[in-house]
Amino acid sequence: MATGGVKYDEGSLVALRAARRLIQSADATDAQVLIVQLCDRWRVDLAAQQARERPSPLWIAYVQGGADALTQLLARGLEDHDG
Repeated sequence: MATGGVKYDEGSLVALRAARRLIQSADATDAQVLIVQLCDRWRVDLAAQQARERPSPLWIAYVQGGADALTQLLARGLEDHDG
């Protein structure tokens, strides 16, 4: 199922805002762990949405956007963390 568009972007924004809050409230080591946990929650939600009998393309796009954004953040690392 294709994802993208505004809902994908919205999910990315929401996930990155949540990550920013976690990064600002934690030290660098804790921030990494917290972002991994946050990404895992988005991935679990994505799998749940995809497993629904009648999945909503908009919800899948939203959750896919968040999961992808957090995955990219983790791949780049949190070296810009300034607590």
